Amino acid sequence: MLSFLLAVVLGASATPRVEFDIQPRALRVGEAAVCSITVRGVENPPPPGLPPVEGWQISMAGTERSFSYGTGGSDSAITFRFRLVPVKAGTFTFGPFQYAMGNATADLPAIEVRVVPPEEQPQQQGGTQADMLFASLSASSTNLYSQQVFDITLTVHAAQGVNIGRDIALLNMPSTGISLNQFQELGSSREVMHNNIYEVRRFRAKATALTAGSFEFSPTVRLSILVPRQRRQRDPFDGFPGFDDFFGRYESQPVDVTPSPLAITVQPLPSEGQPPGFSGAVGSFAFHAQVGPTEIAAGDPVTVTLSISGDGNIENVSAPEIIAGDAFRTYEAKLVARDIDPSRAFGRKVFEQVLIPRSADVTNLPPIAFSFFDPSSGSYRVARQGPFPLKVSAATGAIAHVVQAPGASQEMQTQILGTDILYLKPAPSRWGNGRARRWYLSKPFLVLQLLPPLAVGLLFGFIRRRTDLETNVAKARRQKAPRAAREGLRRAEHAIRTANMTAFHEALSDAMNSYFGNRLNLAPGEVTPEIVLDALRRGGLDGNACSGLEMIFRRCEEARFAGSAVEAPNADAARHMINKLHEWLKKCEKVRV
Repeated sequence: MLSFLLAVVLGASATPRVEFDIQPRALRVGEAAVCSITVRGVENPPPPGLPPVEGWQISMAGTERSFSYGTGGSDSAITFRFRLVPVKAGTFTFGPFQYAMGNATADLPAIEVRVVPPEEQPQQQGGTQADMLFASLSASSTNLYSQQVFDITLTVHAAQGVNIGRDIALLNMPSTGISLNQFQELGSSREVMHNNIYEVRRFRAKATALTAGSFEFSPTVRLSILVPRQRRQRDPFDGFPGFDDFFGRYESQPVDVTPSPLAITVQPLPSEGQPPGFSGAVGSFAFHAQVGPTEIAAGDPVTVTLSISGDGNIENVSAPEIIAGDAFRTYEAKLVARDIDPSRAFGRKVFEQVLIPRSADVTNLPPIAFSFFDPSSGSYRVARQGPFPLKVSAATGAIAHVVQAPGASQEMQTQILGTDILYLKPAPSRWGNGRARRWYLSKPFLVLQLLPPLAVGLLFGFIRRRTDLETNVAKARRQKAPRAAREGLRRAEHAIRTANMTAFHEALSDAMNSYFGNRLNLAPGEVTPEIVLDALRRGGLDGNACSGLEMIFRRCEEARFAGSAVEAPNADAARHMINKLHEWLKKCEKVRV
């Protein structure tokens, strides 16, 4: 109890922080928005007073207190919520205003909210798909250089009432000249266009311009939308309580949307001004070098640590060449650390290179230069480190002399000839029994000799298997499929225990998409009931399992996208669904697809 009170006191003594937000920021007359003001670092702050705004009904919606604990200490926060209801259309601004908390005062910024009339419906009778669902494609820059990394952003607008699935695929992208990574969702928001409200989802991917030339992106965006459908007569869950009311009203259908073409021009790196030693690094990088030890003897190694970090084609960056001349014996640089973002667009590499001074005449290591091309300025840049002073002493160590005993001399005088050969020992220091059993002929030792070839064989098998999985993507994904499904099913069971049906359906959907995406080597947007079931039927999966999987597909999509419009199943029905899905996925493992 004392530690809890101490954590609260420490959290309250932190610097006050206030967060101000309104969501959504685009809505219709009569639709409610929520304003939240979150205060951190202040114990028991007073309720803020939200200034009145003409055309809005503002009422207090409650408070919420939260605590968090971590390695950096504890934190407490209290959130004040207001319910905002517009009564007329227009563009409104909340703030800026000040919030006084005892001796502290916070300046809250202005937030703009757009309200459209209630009669402006986004999905009118006879409206075309282009009015309800469209997409656009943009790039962080359309004039690029070879090997430059850039962003491609996909924006999808959907009118209210159009439910879009989470899986989105980009088809018909250029197969050469541009390397495109996977799209990552940035989040969703609302926008007002032509007096209609659209749900906006944005996706961003890192791309690399591989070769010079002109490229036009004319892709097709494949989405899945939820549409009403008629109840199917054949249902493996018939008679199970809770399912008939929950399922059977929606299904997922793939929809292709074509955004406007995006033209990109890629020019080669200029040859003028290219510094010597340039190895193809393109981006913005920082270079640091460290040498140690600096006080050594001739013949002792010196380790040079080279660190390169920044944004760009960091994956292709190599260690800069160290031009040390004949005064050093140099060895090849080795990569010792690699911390690169999954997008392969920024990160850090650390190399180590060993140099050995040949004599005590060496006084320093020459400067080291790392050159790269900066696309923002359109010029080459060179980062230099050094020179690095060294204190090299003469080589030390015992010297063995070579002797010769002339056979013709009666006095057997020794003559020193040089330092290349050691004296021969006149007699062994220890005599042994020649008949004693040799240890290297014992059975344990002979058996021990079998371990190195066995280890080599196991290592060869491991490397071959790893190489096979790295080159055969489909095989690697097939082996990953059961593990991905088990993870989703475990999350679904946990959601049942916590009575969180929303999390249950998301986990079940993730299990299905992850399993069949890996099992059939499909892109995220291609995991649809039609494609999956067609492949399973051709592989020989029995009809009952196919019907059951199709029903789970449909029902998960309905539960995910229909939201509060459907009734959640009870816990027994949800467990029954998990058991049946587990049974059918086992059957899928025996199908050759």
